[in-house]
Order: sequence, then C-alpha cells, then structure tokens
Amino acid sequence: MQEQWLDLRTRIDHLVRDTSRGDESIERFFRRQLENWAINQGSGRVQNIKARLRNLVYQRQEGMCDECSEPLPLKGWELDRLSAAFHDEADQGYRMDNVRGVHSHCHPRGPYAAGRTPT
Repeated sequence: MQEQWLDLRTRIDHLVRDTSRGDESIERFFRRQLENWAINQGSGRVQNIKARLRNLVYQRQEGMCDECSEPLPLKGWELDRLSAAFHDEADQGYRMDNVRGVHSHCHPRGPYAAGRTPT
C-alpha cells in the first residue's frame, strides 16, 4: 500500500510540474488547489479543526484582516498559512503560529494577489 501511495504522489508531482510548465506561481496555485481538494475530501476531523482554528484566529485578530487592517466579515475570509510547505504534516500547516486571517482579495498567495479584486 505504501509503495502505491508513493507512486501516486510521484505521478501527481510530475503532472503538476508538467502542467505548470516551469511557472512557479502556477505550480504553487495547483498545489494549493490539490491540497484544498484533499482537505475537502478528508474526514470531518480536519474541517472541525480548521473551524476551531478560524474562531481562535478571528478572536486573536479582534475581527480585523491581518493584511489590510479592515474588519473581516464573520464568514468568507480565509486562513493564510505563513508557510505553505507542509511536507506530509498531518495538520498541513494549519497551526495557530502559522496562520492569519485575511480577506480573500487580500490573500497574498491566493488566486487574487493582494490589492486585486475578483473580476
């Protein structure tokens, strides 16, 4: 089973690299999308942990965006991981010391670079 998992990871890694054609920002975007997909496919345990973490981050930041210092809505804001390299960590980098709350349009590594708005 472990060998099959390693083979699958290697094939996915090659596919992401080939598809991004050397563009590091596109490769990061694809990896983030894959990670989010994997989280959403996983157990409810991960979702419950992220929900609790979101509440703690919101309280810690007193409801303000860590990027622009404007108020965050109760829903629709994002957890920004300061280090997105999770290297098979069970929590995938979602730890209190590695996250901050930001608007989706302020997310510096999201699909909308900080300061841009979705079109």
